[in-house]
Amino acid sequence: MEKERDVLYLAALLHDIGKFYQRADDSFNNKQSQLSDYSKQLANDICPLSDNGKFGYQHVVWTNEFFERVGLKLKQIPNYIGNVCETSNENCLANLACNHHKPQTEVQAIITMADWWSAGIDRRDAIEKEEAEDKVSKINWGKTRYKHIPLYSIFNTIKDGNAKYAFPLEQLDITGREFPMEISSVDDGLSQEKYKILWDKFIRDFDKLPTDSMHGFTESLVYLLKKFTWCIPSNTMDMANVSLFDHLKTTAAFADCLYVYYLENEVDFKWSNSNKKLTLNEEKYPVILLGCDISGIQKFIYNIASRKAATSLKGRSFYLQLMIDSIIQRF
Repeated sequence: MEKERDVLYLAALLHDIGKFYQRADDSFNNKQSQLSDYSKQLANDICPLSDNGKFGYQHVVWTNEFFERVGLKLKQIPNYIGNVCETSNENCLANLACNHHKPQTEVQAIITMADWWSAGIDRRDAIEKEEAEDKVSKINWGKTRYKHIPLYSIFNTIKDGNAKYAFPLEQLDITGREFPMEISSVDDGLSQEKYKILWDKFIRDFDKLPTDSMHGFTESLVYLLKKFTWCIPSNTMDMANVSLFDHLKTTAAFADCLYVYYLENEVDFKWSNSNKKLTLNEEKYPVILLGCDISGIQKFIYNIASRKAATSLKGRSFYLQLMIDSIIQRF
């Protein structure tokens, strides 16, 4: 069960990586697209149809393409169970990640539920609409708006939302220069070319991830995703101020909690074979929001000698961050 839990957590962590890949690639029907024929054919099974009869949530096709391309890397992880894209295994890694909009099994539907919970705060439309209006800047981004709308700053909501600032599409680094910039036209937004540059860098670093253990791989992957997806909007249907990284991280956390709870309390869930939907019974609480505090932080940080004070401040602040991360991991 532990191995299955690890696979489900990894699938949830990468379930929307196709959004990043899709924005760096040509469109679904373009011959220049990097999509394989197999991934395109898979759209019939993993993409729900929109109101106009077209494939909705097409990013899941690119999620599958991602797994097709990095499968050899993932198979280097010791004790990894099954093939990444094993068609005979409905709950293999790729199927768990790619079917979250059209689940076929109860386990797949756990990631669907986690995705809904994670996106519940910022998503208001049920179907992604390319032609939807940008309610923040009122800019006409065109049909490929999902490739151009940037990650807006949450501070845009201050003063009745009159400010229109967004982050550049850059990898996170130690310089700390990633500040939002004013958005006044399409030219100030993102582009497929910028996404392509960032995606190529992400893939190069992905190939360097350690594969000596599943835990080491997934923990390193979390920080790699933070480095490259902190500046990517999770959705572009409404105010795009939630990053893809935050969405992936919280979806994985919800999925892990739900799966463990499901194993211990399966009767609290109802699975409908007719409409392929998993529901949770009323008054059941599979997750806990835990708030913690460490006392004496200010005294610890500032109780230093004046000599090399700046270095000591940074060192003690970094130590506290490591300690907090360690406590979270223990929980």
